[in-house]
Amino acid sequence: MIEPLLPRHDPRRGGRPLGYPRRLVIDTILYVLRTGCAWRLVPHDLVPWDVAYRWFRCWSADGTWDRVHDQLRDAVRVVEGVTHGLPWARLIT
Repeated sequence: MIEPLLPRHDPRRGGRPLGYPRRLVIDTILYVLRTGCAWRLVPHDLVPWDVAYRWFRCWSADGTWDRVHDQLRDAVRVVEGVTHGLPWARLIT
């Protein structure tokens, strides 16, 4: 669902090919965000902390996380049957 929103590696622009699957990078980032642990304390079965942190910073700067959030929010609204985009504050009042 969110894979099309993630930036793609373009071999024409240079740089190394991706060394880790994107899913594992996202799992590592979500682990840190969910548990609140320090980046350097990421378990060894996930990607190294510096790789995950670099992708997190890059995706935060270019708005990728905002697009992912909007996509997931819209999907939840469709499942719940909310057809209008009213803000939550207006729904409460």
